[in-house]
Amino acid sequence: MKRIKTAVLILCLMSSGFNICADELLDLRSVLDSQKGNQVINVPKGNYVLDLQNGKNAYVFSNLSGVTIEGNGSTIICNRQNQAFQFTSCQNVNFRNFIIDYDPPCTSQGTIVELSNDKKTLTVELHKGYPLEGITLSSKMLMYGKDRELIKNFQDVSSTTYEVLQREPVAKIKFTLDVNLSPDRIPLEIGDFVSFDVKAEGNTQAHTFIITECSHMNFENVTVYDSNCFSFLEYSGNANRYYRCVVTRRLGDPRFEVDRLRAGSADCFHSKFATVGPTVEECKFEYTGDDCIAINGRFYPVYNANPQEKSLCYLTSTSSMSDNYVRAGDELVCVNNDGSIRGKAIVKSVAQIMPSVAERQATFAKLTTVTGADTYVYGVKAYLDTWIDGVDVGDVVYSNGRIGRGFKVLRDTVGGNRSRGILLKSSEGIVDGCVVRNTAMSGIALAPEFYWMEAGCPSNVIIRNNTIENCMYHADMGSSQFAALVCVSQAPNGQFAPAGSLNDISIYNNTITGCPYPAVGLTSIDGVYFADNTIVKGDFDRNHGSNFGVQNNRDLYRVNVVNFSTTIDVNSVQSAWIDDRYQVVVRDGYLRLTSNELCDLALNVYDFSGRCVLSGISSDSIYIGALPKGVYILHVTGKGVNHSIKLIL
Repeated sequence: MKRIKTAVLILCLMSSGFNICADELLDLRSVLDSQKGNQVINVPKGNYVLDLQNGKNAYVFSNLSGVTIEGNGSTIICNRQNQAFQFTSCQNVNFRNFIIDYDPPCTSQGTIVELSNDKKTLTVELHKGYPLEGITLSSKMLMYGKDRELIKNFQDVSSTTYEVLQREPVAKIKFTLDVNLSPDRIPLEIGDFVSFDVKAEGNTQAHTFIITECSHMNFENVTVYDSNCFSFLEYSGNANRYYRCVVTRRLGDPRFEVDRLRAGSADCFHSKFATVGPTVEECKFEYTGDDCIAINGRFYPVYNANPQEKSLCYLTSTSSMSDNYVRAGDELVCVNNDGSIRGKAIVKSVAQIMPSVAERQATFAKLTTVTGADTYVYGVKAYLDTWIDGVDVGDVVYSNGRIGRGFKVLRDTVGGNRSRGILLKSSEGIVDGCVVRNTAMSGIALAPEFYWMEAGCPSNVIIRNNTIENCMYHADMGSSQFAALVCVSQAPNGQFAPAGSLNDISIYNNTITGCPYPAVGLTSIDGVYFADNTIVKGDFDRNHGSNFGVQNNRDLYRVNVVNFSTTIDVNSVQSAWIDDRYQVVVRDGYLRLTSNELCDLALNVYDFSGRCVLSGISSDSIYIGALPKGVYILHVTGKGVNHSIKLIL
């Protein structure tokens, strides 16, 4: 077994149940390489280095099926702020019982030792052992020295440059906050902490884990203490599961006299373009630089429409058709500039096409809030099976099958971050039994973000049995995401969308405490069930949502909401859950069953006379739109499942 000597790891690292004590670490690459082709890759419990220096990139697992990668509690140290692992086109792979860390770390930190009279210019003394080289100020975090939590009533701000005052014996830097506030509105004191991102010199790959086009993956008991961007990022996933994974700041690390403030630069977990959404279960994601959990797809701006040939053209920011997440056979959803749903159609084919400058300009004349509009220089032409009436320049489209539908966010603990706890843009999913604490913005947000072009428009989502505490403590934000629990749609035109942009949202048995009013915000929804929620106002006030006329004198604020009920659950028929593994969804005339198991279950629909009227398997959608209205029984069998559900059509 090859050994790599590491100059930076020359001390004992003892913390959190593991012990690293050597000037030599075992080489992870050689251990993994020696077991290629095995159905079980066994990494003996130990302390390993993943060498990412001298042009070495992430370790790649490709085209694996039915493989288990067992870490046995091993600790992996990445020796450069670079991507650690890549999974590509794998299915039914288990990756479990690993601890991932970085040395040098991906963030730096220090104590404010001097403040100018106006509190805008900070002199920061870096904590011993944290890097000076590569510090960036783009997403720093300001924390109280007394409890290491984020500064309240003060938004994170951008600064561009800093001055190095000294390097030895202790590094000091100086920079000025880009704010237009009086000193009494800047709640900083000498002794407070600042955390900074760190970027390695040269080319780097972002994120700790990237999981691309993988199906039924299982990440279990994986702890990530640091990341140069996202800790877990999945693209085009299919029913992947993340069970008891942890992203948190490491405490008691003997490399540092002062404990870490942060657990990475950006999101803990981020899912994009999943055909069946992920299950994120009993995980702990906290103290990261951005959102803790995010699930979404992508909007594309429409720049041309041709009803005669049933085609529309939309803009993209990449020349690669493989990065175009609308494919033949997908259900395309078209959203009006005002946020209303124009309609849906099946995509027959797509082809690359180049827009003119005039076409791009006309599109963004209507989409004035889109971030990075100048990067949308490529185009795609999509032919549809049926025409969507009214499609116009400045609308947006997305694939309804690539937004993570069927997601499950179950019994997770998140928070301590400067953004949202759980941010979802998907449908036919559930958030159940989660605890969200100390998020500077919304604890749970169900919201398309047209300005980021992150899709879609959620429907048939259940938010239940969650606890949200001490959230929304940022300074007043004009943002449309104005409450601790918020289900909103800010349209492409910048205003709240009309009812029907979101559909059929169930919110019940949640507890929200210690947050400002409004604690719950609802906009643009057709069909809400809101019942048995406990709300106790916090001891501070904010004027979040002031740009939209939101009032902070009530626990629930809603606008453009119809079919609001405290007695009738809008999701009682559309979706049902079987022992947290399987979800039955009835939508738009089709019955679907999603699961995290790589198997086919038998689906049989019976009328009340006991006659089987339809049959199918779980990997297919069953068309039930032709059945007469009435009451039916769906019987699901296979792989230990024998369950019946009442359907009312």
